[in-house]
Amino acid sequence: MELIFVTVSAPVGREIYVNGIYDDSRGQAPLTIILHPGTHVFEAVISVGPDRFVDFRGEVVDVEADARVAIALDPVVPREQV
Repeated sequence: MELIFVTVSAPVGREIYVNGIYDDSRGQAPLTIILHPGTHVFEAVISVGPDRFVDFRGEVVDVEADARVAIALDPVVPREQV
C-alpha cells in the first residue's frame, strides 16, 4: 500500500484535524500522520462558547508515495468558523 508520513510540529499541544473532518482528531501536535499520497490540509480548531473556529492551518501538495514531510501550521487571521 502506498502511504505518506506527515509530521505536524506546531502548534504544540493542539488537536490536529485532516481534510476538514472535524469529528476525528488525529492527536496532539507534534505528531506524525500516515495518509495516502496526494494533497492534504491540516488544521487546529479552537472552541469559543458554542462555536468552533480554525485558527491554524497548513497544507502539503502532491506528496508522492513513501515521502516523509514535516510542516508547522500557520495562524489563520481572522479565524474561520467551522
